[in-house]
Amino acid sequence: MISVGVDIAKDAKNTALCEIRWAESEAVVELLELRVSDARIVERARAARVTALDAPFGWPTAMVHAVSNWIPGGSWSKPTDAAFRLRATEDATRRIVVDAISRRSSPSSTAIEPVSPLSVSSDKIAMASWRVCGVLDVLGHDCTVVTSRLGEELGSGPHIVEAYPAAALAVWSIERTGYKKATDAGARRRGAMLAAITRQLSRRVRWSGTDESTCVATDHALDAFVCALVARAAALGKVHSVPDEQRDTARCEGWITLPLADALTML
Repeated sequence: MISVGVDIAKDAKNTALCEIRWAESEAVVELLELRVSDARIVERARAARVTALDAPFGWPTAMVHAVSNWIPGGSWSKPTDAAFRLRATEDATRRIVVDAISRRSSPSSTAIEPVSPLSVSSDKIAMASWRVCGVLDVLGHDCTVVTSRLGEELGSGPHIVEAYPAAALAVWSIERTGYKKATDAGARRRGAMLAAITRQLSRRVRWSGTDESTCVATDHALDAFVCALVARAAALGKVHSVPDEQRDTARCEGWITLPLADALTML
């Protein structure tokens, strides 16, 4: 099977795409591209079993209702700050990550930072979500967008899921402090992260037609690689399920695909 991961920004400039082919005894990274267009995302997603996109698939329901009901001169029925800023999945993800970190007894776990999800309703990440909506609008005709069914083994593709690399790295106990920095220290951190990920993987990683140094050179490429791993975990059902009481919310707001703590050893 093929899994695709996309670190998606508001435009192609900072967007990266990674494609992994899962063979019997190895994971073959066949594509690692930068400056990726919408058309390219759509093309590779249609060819993959599962594609994971790193951007929110929706907005908080309470925020949508408040904004859509507002007109100038009317009354502003603003929900609580938390309900306006964050989707249910962001709160759930934060709690799962904190719990996963607390369960780790190794000294290295103290260096793992919890995640602080950005607000899609009041942060610049909203611009990436606007772009994702356009991509999903095109892909929705021939791909299945998976939200409430997370945790089930997925059948033949193509499927699309939402990813959050920082959360995946945290539950895998990969220290990520400073990896976003465009400095020598940032590059060293990305190199260490890539080595830690490949040590945990159940299969040998082979880079074919691409260069792993790109993951060290830019955090966008590394995040795309992580998203491709999350996509594989989603295909196998090695991710956290959506709580029954949140399934309707997940269908409206989207839901972050959070891999299990030991998912890398089962891919």
